[in-house]
Amino acid sequence: DWQDGNSDFRVRRYTANGAPVPGFGSGGNADLAFDQGSSNDDVVTDLVVDASDRIIVVGEVARSIAGDTDFGVAAFTAAGVLDASFGALGKRMIHFDLAAAAADDRDSATAVSIGGDGRIAVAGTANVSESEHGAAVAVLLGNGSDDSSFSSDAKAAVDFVGSFGDDESSTPRGVGFDSE
Repeated sequence: DWQDGNSDFRVRRYTANGAPVPGFGSGGNADLAFDQGSSNDDVVTDLVVDASDRIIVVGEVARSIAGDTDFGVAAFTAAGVLDASFGALGKRMIHFDLAAAAADDRDSATAVSIGGDGRIAVAGTANVSESEHGAAVAVLLGNGSDDSSFSSDAKAAVDFVGSFGDDESSTPRGVGFDSE
């Protein structure tokens, strides 16, 4: 959604017949502006509906320094309002911040999945310099807090191409959980 010169997270819900769900959000839209500074451009890249009918949305959130972005994660109820029991009032940001310069810290979520136990996996890319990035994964509990059983900080950065690079093959397009 593009409003007032910046983009925000926007979700629309449709019936099986392709009509907007009546009463969803405000005017059929559920909107969220992280508004962290700089360009205030927040972009949705993926979403999933969990067993409670919540809509978990991920994307990229601009920070106060131009070029610095983080994973953005939000949970909307089936009615299209932020789920206040998730993160901080329905949203949270995940910082990898692997680059030496803040202007190069472009962390961008591109995929989300829900495990059978309700955990949330978020995958994307994390820059280590202006032109080099690798795959990045974070795992959250259903309430949006870090899942320390995944790793001590609930995050991992992985290099699939031999060294962090700008190869498009290191951008995750999906993420999931092992059934065990």
